[in-house]
Amino acid sequence: VNPLNALLFSIVLFNTPHIMRVYFTSKATGSVSKFRNDNPRGQLDKLIGENKEYAGILSRCQAAHNNGLESFPVFAAGVLAALLLKVDPTYAGRIATVHLISRVAFNVLYIFTSSRLPAACRSLCWFLSLLTSCQL
Repeated sequence: VNPLNALLFSIVLFNTPHIMRVYFTSKATGSVSKFRNDNPRGQLDKLIGENKEYAGILSRCQAAHNNGLESFPVFAAGVLAALLLKVDPTYAGRIATVHLISRVAFNVLYIFTSSRLPAACRSLCWFLSLLTSCQL
């Protein structure tokens, strides 16, 4: 993967849980038209407190999105530094690819599981994504 393309894909990855949260919010409220874009955080808090069926997945989607937002600057800095320092593009692309794969796995494990073993795997994926960002 070209490192600059990896940056774009990373943006998609950290926004995917947010889009999924919107989807699950519409499921929890019974309709897309009931999504409150005027106060989405307030609606999320209310749904998490009141809707036991969707509370878990809504909070996990939000947490995965927040984690993606937190990890993106480190990855972006690594990619940009690699480009400025003229690191071999093949090497940087491989490291960026491992980062992206670990972020995909992180999102899947965070959003769709809630038991201990997958949570431990999720933490390993997070750690791998951090290491790859630092390797760039």
